[in-house]
Amino acid sequence: MLTMFLKYVPSILLIIGGLLFIVFKKLTWNNFIYFIFKDRKEDINKFTGKVWIILGVVLLILTIIMNLEIKTIACLYLFLIFISFIIVYFEFKKRLK
Repeated sequence: MLTMFLKYVPSILLIIGGLLFIVFKKLTWNNFIYFIFKDRKEDINKFTGKVWIILGVVLLILTIIMNLEIKTIACLYLFLIFISFIIVYFEFKKRLK
């Protein structure tokens, strides 16, 4: 029962984190992209939140369909967070050109 619960925690954290990014878009989160695009904090928070929600749903679907182990899910969680920051960085770099 506990392992079944632990399998879904990373995807739920991504979805809740994405919602928090969107709802509290004026707050300064621990997001290194603020240092690169200093005056776009609200836009960065909204876009990061949307990306995290999408990646959280993708991780949840992968967890359900593929029946992954907890170690694999944890690695995917960290990888998806890294990928989300890369997506946000390149999206805002493209918008500024």
